[in-house]
Amino acid sequence: QGATWAGDFIRYVTGLSYPLTAVPRARLDVALETIRDGIKAEAPWTRRGGMLAYLDEQVAAMDTPQKLIGVMNAPFKTVEEWAKANGIKPQDITLGE
Repeated sequence: QGATWAGDFIRYVTGLSYPLTAVPRARLDVALETIRDGIKAEAPWTRRGGMLAYLDEQVAAMDTPQKLIGVMNAPFKTVEEWAKANGIKPQDITLGE
C-alpha cells in the first residue's frame, strides 16, 4: 500500500507512543533506546545502520508538536498546490489512505 515505514522496520517500533509527545521526553528516550538495542541485537546486520538512521530521521521530523503538524499537513499542502495549478476545485478532491 505504499506504507514505506512498514516492512521489516515496523516490528521494532510497534508500541512506540504516537504522537511522540504523548509521553514525557525521558520515557520516550528510554523507549527509543530500547528500540535501538533491539535493532542492534536482532536486525540483519546489512539493515542495522539504515534502520537506526531511519529511526533517528523519523523521530527528528516529528518530535515536537510543531514538527508533527508540519508532517501531517504536508500531503494536504501538496494536493492543494497541485489542485490550484491544475484548476481543480477543492470539493472535487478525495483523499484516501
